This record gives sequence, C-alpha cells and structure tokens, in this order.
Amino acid sequence: MDKPELNILHSPSAKEMLKMVTAGFYDKSYIALWLYEVIGREWDEVKGWASNLIFESIPEYATWSIAIWEDAYGIVPDDSLPLEIRRANLKARRIIRAPITPGFVEQVLNALTGLEVHVTENVGTYTFRVDIIDTANRHGSIDIAKVTAKLREIKQSHSSFELISESDRVYTPALYAGGALGI
Repeated sequence: MDKPELNILHSPSAKEMLKMVTAGFYDKSYIALWLYEVIGREWDEVKGWASNLIFESIPEYATWSIAIWEDAYGIVPDDSLPLEIRRANLKARRIIRAPITPGFVEQVLNALTGLEVHVTENVGTYTFRVDIIDTANRHGSIDIAKVTAKLREIKQSHSSFELISESDRVYTPALYAGGALGI
C-alpha cells in the first residue's frame, strides 16, 4: 500500500495551528492534516473578511454593504448599476446637502405642529427666529421639546435659534426658548 502524500497544508492558518500541537504525531496523519487544512481555510476566510470589514464602513470602498449605505442616504438601491457608479452616487449625496432655507424650516415645523410658522433670519449673530403662531388658540398643545429637537436636527451647526410661541389671544404671554436652552 502506497503512503499518502502529506504535502496537504496550504492554508497559513492551518500551518500556524499545526505548530501548536505535538510535533511528530498530527503532522504525520493524513486525516489530521486535512482537518487542519479545512479548518485553516475557514479561518483564512474569516480573517480576510474581518480585515476588509473596515472598508465597508467607508461608502467609497463599500462592496456588500453598498445597499445599506444607499438606504442610509435615501438612495434607492439599484443592483443593475456598476459598483463604481453606486459609490459615486453615495459620494455625491454626502457632499451635496440641501440648503436649510427659512421656507424649509417653516414647512418642517408646520408639519410637526400643524400651526402657522414664520422664520426670520439674522435676528442676531448667527441666529434666526422661529415664530409659531397659534391662530386656533390651542395654546399648550405644542410639544416644545419636539420642536426644539427638530430645530436642532435640521439647523446648521454654527447657528442658533430663538423659538417664540404666540397665541392670537392678547392676554396669553408668549413662550420664549433660546437655541442654547436644553428642554
């Protein structure tokens, strides 16, 4: 009976694992060497996957995570496009951000509160003013914490705001909350 060929190990991980066991025993066993080789190949694949995982966290280098990035940036994933074009679309979306205009802020807060909203720019240095006008006299039904959180989310990072809530009633005092106020 011929001796089996024992030049089985090609996986770097398998070779490393074989160094950790008793010499002269497992390295002479055909079955043990194949077990080490198979396990080593799996470890090599896991190491390669883990070392490339860092690139998936950068949209310009993403491969299998490209659809996740597209979803995060509001792009409908299109598998028919080449990967380079999908990456370029992500890069363009990251660079181009819609301007935050007074009209945009008014629309967002109007949708949030259901009330009339007016935005006045440059009421102070890097400051804009938001007036929420309660024409329906629903004073007290405005969730100021939500409004403030939404303003902080959509405003430019260097700007501040003044939030004024007014009712049409003459005797109802206005509520004032500055942009640096934590509610």
